[in-house]
Amino acid sequence: MTAIKKISEINEGDTVDFDYQGQPAILVKFKGQIYAYTNVCTHEGGPSVLEEAPGITAPGEKRLHCQWHDSTFKPETGERIDGPAPEGSSLPKINIKVEGDTIYAI
Repeated sequence: MTAIKKISEINEGDTVDFDYQGQPAILVKFKGQIYAYTNVCTHEGGPSVLEEAPGITAPGEKRLHCQWHDSTFKPETGERIDGPAPEGSSLPKINIKVEGDTIYAI
């Protein structure tokens, strides 16, 4: 297991970048839940951030938004919503475990 961050240090809407098995990864706190994904877009491998995507999302609506070509993914599942990423694709999910106040990638 790899320790990522303490839950008490993460606020709603925060993300934490970390390395997982030699790949970039992202931890997301979204609607009170914690999710983790390999942070490599299914289109051409760009990084995503949790944000309102101008011209793509409604005000206040956040998605994982690829910074290279505007693909968007559901924060709670990693599934592609729109953009050039292949339909039916998802950001690879990373299993996490919480022990005490610490989040671990397993």
